Amino acid sequence: MAKAKPKYSAAAFRGLLAKLAAAKAEARPAIEEQIKEVVELASPGFGARFIDLFRKQWSSREDANEYVYRRNLILEWLAEFAAVKRKPYAEKARRDKADSKAERNRQMVTEFLRRRESDHDTALKIAIGERHGLKRSAAIEAIDRELEKRGLKSAKPPKA
Repeated sequence: MAKAKPKYSAAAFRGLLAKLAAAKAEARPAIEEQIKEVVELASPGFGARFIDLFRKQWSSREDANEYVYRRNLILEWLAEFAAVKRKPYAEKARRDKADSKAERNRQMVTEFLRRRESDHDTALKIAIGERHGLKRSAAIEAIDRELEKRGLKSAKPPKA
């Protein structure tokens, strides 16, 4: 039987600890192995010591405090580990969203330049923006911003 790959998240680790606390004697070794594997990633060489702390946490106040302290360190490490794994995906999503907005703005300005009759045709900007799912002010702002990028419209003068 293939060994299941453990999940390296704080929630999965808490679940394993709860499972270990409620497990019968025959299930404990498998759960302890999974916990050791996760703990070894966070703190190499500490897996067996952590299981000992888990077993002795009810023996004395010092053991309980040490167990809670170590458990919290591992949970913190797992949260950082998950954040590092998510970071490239979040950056890619942000870039993709920015690229799609830039492309939308380019299309809107191209259509505006093709159809415009004067320099400040607000109604046309609003109509074009509505077709792209933008409200009035967002449509005007997006088209004006893209026109400024292209050098076709000067920036608004500062208010006095």
